[in-house]
Amino acid sequence: MTAGTNSSERVGGQARPGGGGSSPLAVWLMSRWAACLLLVLAAAGKAAALAAGVMQPLLGLLTPEGVLALVRIECLLAAWLAAGWRPDLSRYVAAAVFRLFAAAGVVQGLLGHERCGCFGVVRVPLALMVPLDLAVAVGLVSARPAAPGLACARPVLARMLGWVAVGLCALPGMAAGSAWARQFASGKGSVILTPEGISGRPAAFLAHVEGGALLARGRWRLLVYRDDCRDCARALPAFALAARHARGGTQYAVLLLPGSVLPAGTGEWLRVFHADPSLTWYAVTPLVIELRDGMVKRAQREVEGAAGGEASACAGHFVRVACFVWFGGFLAAGGTSRELRAFARGPA
Repeated sequence: MTAGTNSSERVGGQARPGGGGSSPLAVWLMSRWAACLLLVLAAAGKAAALAAGVMQPLLGLLTPEGVLALVRIECLLAAWLAAGWRPDLSRYVAAAVFRLFAAAGVVQGLLGHERCGCFGVVRVPLALMVPLDLAVAVGLVSARPAAPGLACARPVLARMLGWVAVGLCALPGMAAGSAWARQFASGKGSVILTPEGISGRPAAFLAHVEGGALLARGRWRLLVYRDDCRDCARALPAFALAARHARGGTQYAVLLLPGSVLPAGTGEWLRVFHADPSLTWYAVTPLVIELRDGMVKRAQREVEGAAGGEASACAGHFVRVACFVWFGGFLAAGGTSRELRAFARGPA
């Protein structure tokens, strides 16, 4: 009489994993280190962009200080996952963070962005990052680091692949919905100015600028300015100097966001325009917009002469958090080796 098929064999009175499926501990190891890798790469990319002065804050809502805080959070979370301390708590926290990342990617897609600034200087397609964030989140939640023998890993991997498929199917529709989203935002009394959001498109925001019809004719370099922005204060003198020595028919102007006032003595060579104060303006500042006959030819964050001090500060912060991550990696070596040995032995 033969025994029924089983997913494990008995060797010396102990169960050994067979061909019926592997422990969800494998999913925990895979999703845990995938999350660590993504977090460290994202933190390194954003820190490098901050140091170079080319970081574009998410949707224009995060200041450089906010981006630096996000870098710290990513590094601390990566170190926590790598160290293996309180794995049940760490995986749920990490899963929540990756869900927030995916939600931010969806919002960027609805606003017309095709790439995200998750990795700072490296612009990654949203169609890749959103499904990847969702897959890592599902893997972290579905894994069982404290109970390696409870279930098979195949259903978990199937759910992860399912979320990837859902994300890939849903993201192409965001491009079609981006125009509706911008119209909805305008209907709510908001104007959003980001380099990716306006470059290569008609300058529709000029309809909400006092005297915007003049900016819609000819060639202009427009500096979006607010007086509570330190980088704006540093960039304005260089912009005014460029206006003084301008050649080739390009005119220079400053767009003052609501509540902002141009410092005395800086507007001699600049035309000054005012944004509609009845609307809420979200802008990556200081933002220089090149206009030609009502079209935005190029838009970029202007930080000339302003990045030196902040670069050294960002570099110092990044060195400290990177050391913390490496320390967490050393702590993780013992815990990870124990997990691998437990996975090789299989359930008791």
